[in-house]
Amino acid sequence: MPNESDKKVILKIMGAAVIVFILVYVGISITKPSGLDPVLEGINVKTVTHPMVPVNVQPPEPNDILPDISTNYPPQVEKSTSSYIEIFSSTEKAGSSTDGWLTEVARDFNNAAIRIDGKQVSVRLRGIPSGEGADYITSGEYLPDAYTPSNELWGEMIRFRGVKAELVQKKLAGNVAGILLTKSKKDELVNKYGAINTKTIIDAVANKELAMGYTNPFASSTGLNFLISALYTFDSSNLLSDRAKAGFESFQANIPVVAYTTLQMRDAAKSGVLDGFILEYQTYVNTPDIRSYEFTPFGARHDGPMYAIGELSAEKRKILNKFVEFMQQEKYQTLATKYGFNGFNEYRSEAGAVSGDVIIQAQKLWKETKNIGICAVFVADVSGSMDGEPLNKLKRSLLEGQYYTVLSKFSPIYNYHYISSHILYPCFLIR
Repeated sequence: MPNESDKKVILKIMGAAVIVFILVYVGISITKPSGLDPVLEGINVKTVTHPMVPVNVQPPEPNDILPDISTNYPPQVEKSTSSYIEIFSSTEKAGSSTDGWLTEVARDFNNAAIRIDGKQVSVRLRGIPSGEGADYITSGEYLPDAYTPSNELWGEMIRFRGVKAELVQKKLAGNVAGILLTKSKKDELVNKYGAINTKTIIDAVANKELAMGYTNPFASSTGLNFLISALYTFDSSNLLSDRAKAGFESFQANIPVVAYTTLQMRDAAKSGVLDGFILEYQTYVNTPDIRSYEFTPFGARHDGPMYAIGELSAEKRKILNKFVEFMQQEKYQTLATKYGFNGFNEYRSEAGAVSGDVIIQAQKLWKETKNIGICAVFVADVSGSMDGEPLNKLKRSLLEGQYYTVLSKFSPIYNYHYISSHILYPCFLIR
C-alpha cells in the first residue's frame, strides 16, 4: 500500500499530465487555422471508385473446365467384350447398395453372355449426376452411347442445345420427386392452406413460415424439377414472365439451404434442422433417419428415361435395345421395387411438357436470383507443397468457377483466407 507521501507524488503527476494535455489541445486549436490551412490548400483530394471488374469477361467453354471423367466418374460396371455400349446413368440408379439397381442389372447383363449377330456384347455403366452428364454430352467433351437421367427435363435441354437424343424408353423404373415435411409442420400448413402442394410450399417459404432446403438445379434432377414447378405456380402460362420471376425472387430470399445433389440433401436433412426439403421417393424410403418427415409428390415424374445419343451404329442400337429389354424382365422390376422404385406409379404432374430453351432460361434466372447478398470465402493451402500445378489448378478453378453454379455471373471474389490444408479445388462457404 502506498504511504501518504507517495499518494501526494502520484496526485501531482496526474495533475501535471492534465495541465499539459489542456495546454497542447488549446495550442493546436489556436494555431490550426494559420499553421495547417496553407498546407491543406496545396493538397488535391480525389475520390476513386474501387474497380469491381471481373478477371474474365467471357465465361470459358464447358469442355475447357470439365474434369477428367475417368478420374471423377469411373465406371460402376466395366465392359467385358469388344462389342459394347457406354451408358451415363443418374446416381440413384448406378451407385451401390439400394442406389445400385442399374448397376446390378448391368453386371447380370454382362454375365449373361448375350450375343447379337454372332458376337457377345456387354455394357459399360458410368454413374454421374444428371446435370453433369448433360454438361459432358452438350460440350462434346465425352459422348456416351446412351443417357438415362432421372427425368425428361435433361433430355429436352440437350436436344435444344443441338444434341441428337432419341427417347428409347420412357420409363426404366418408376420414381417421383417429393416435398418432405415434419408432421407438425405439415399439419400446420394444411390447417392454414388446405393442402400440401408446390404452391403451398412456395407461399409458406415466402411468408417465412417454413425453413426449407432444396437442391441445385444445374446438377440435381429434383432441384431442376422444383425450380420449374415453382415458376409454374407463379405463372402457369409463362414460366419466365415478370410475375413468375418476381415471385421466385421473394421465395428464394428465404431459402437457408441449397445442396448440390439429392444425395447431399439427404445427408444434410439427417440433422433435423429443416422443417422441409425435397428428395426423390426412392431415396426417401431407403433412409430411415428421415422417415419422420412425410412425403408429398410434386412436379414431373422421375422414371429414368433412356436416350440414344448421337448416330449409333446398327450394332450399338441393337445392344441398347437388348439392354432395355433385359431390365424390363419381372426379376429386375421386382428388384427395382425392393430398392425403393416403382412407388407412386399413379401420380401424374399437373404441368405439361416444358421446352429445353425455357428450362435453360429458368436455370439462368435461378443463378441470378440465388446469389443476392451472398459473399463467398475461399480457404486453401498456399504452402510450398502446393507449388506448381496444384496451385495453378486451384487458381484456375476459382477464376472459372465464378461463371458457373457457385458464384453469380461476373461477381467479384471478395475474400481469401489461407490455412494449411491441401485443397486442390475451392471450398465454398455460403452465408
